[in-house]
Amino acid sequence: GSIAEGDRGRVIGPSKLDRGSRVACQFGWGLVVDLLATEVDMELPGGLRVGDVVICKNRMACGARGSIAEGDRGRVIGPSKLDRGSRVACQFGWGLVVDLLATEVDMELPGGLRVGDVVICKNRMACGARGSIAEGD
Repeated sequence: GSIAEGDRGRVIGPSKLDRGSRVACQFGWGLVVDLLATEVDMELPGGLRVGDVVICKNRMACGARGSIAEGDRGRVIGPSKLDRGSRVACQFGWGLVVDLLATEVDMELPGGLRVGDVVICKNRMACGARGSIAEGD
């Protein structure tokens, strides 16, 4: 068998070949592969990935460390150390690192768009068997 970029698997233990740098991962169809830790990313809440630029949805006080304003941009740096199941660690431009719920941020998309934005098509384009879209649709 084979695995492709984006396939989801689960770490089942250390590698039997190289416990120092590899982990054994099992994929949905039963295939077990020893992978370097650098060859996998941990699946993060909300479908976020390390390196994603996120936009804070609300103002948040962070105690003596400062605060984050609605619209501030940060970068996902990894899973939360507090709650890996629902939070991600985000670093903001001035170095502040905060564990945020995936629902407290929007992922920045190309063109500054966000999930849920209403858009208007600027060009006519064919969509294969699904039909076409005309300017203004």
